[in-house]
Amino acid sequence: MADISAYMAYTSNGNKIELEIPNDEKAMKAYENGKKMYFTKVGQLNFSCADCHVYQTGTKLRADIPSPAIGHTTHFPVYRSSAGRLVTLHERFAGCLNRVRAKPYKAQGEEYRNLEYFITYMSNGLEINGPGSRK
Repeated sequence: MADISAYMAYTSNGNKIELEIPNDEKAMKAYENGKKMYFTKVGQLNFSCADCHVYQTGTKLRADIPSPAIGHTTHFPVYRSSAGRLVTLHERFAGCLNRVRAKPYKAQGEEYRNLEYFITYMSNGLEINGPGSRK
């Protein structure tokens, strides 16, 4: 999955994200569920995605400096030095859940797709510049 995603990101470099949410009940539900997941606190540490990627962006949190969520979808998949391989956005979501001691969802499951939908919408107008790299 990561290799195919990397190829698609590479061939899309420079294109702008132009995601529209159609006036469709299923699309609106997916967007709203992704938004809810983004702002809901989970795990033993009681964190939401927004806690790190909105409210703590640019500050030191544990051993990392969280990046803003806006733009995350523009450069995935990423080569992660710590993993020694390409990592998909959904794998990163699972990694975040593990770090806050929450149970990750099924790989490529509806929860991750909805979260990706919401985060991608937030990145409208930004250029795709993947695949990327991170520590």
